Amino acid sequence: MITQAQLTALVHRYAALSGNPPRRVSSWIWRAAVIIDRLDQGGAVELDRAVHALQWLSDHWPAHEPWPAGIERPPSHPPDVWPPKKGPKKGRPRKAVPDSGKS
Repeated sequence: MITQAQLTALVHRYAALSGNPPRRVSSWIWRAAVIIDRLDQGGAVELDRAVHALQWLSDHWPAHEPWPAGIERPPSHPPDVWPPKKGPKKGRPRKAVPDSGKS
């Protein structure tokens, strides 16, 4: 099993490797940027969230970087692209402009 300190270190290491802030990585993993803040302040996460994070990090860990020693890595199922793609832009979809028939 993973400790809170190890999980926090993994998130920060992945953030450094991906060139993204830890809060962004936290939002990718848990859909909540504040969870890494809680961990940084000595707080905890529920077991299912910790297991999910460990699997997410294993799945997204860059192949060219070694997994940190002392932390058991679950089998990974790598995504097609690393780092994760940005999500779709938020907002209302644009309406199509009707064809006026004039050319």
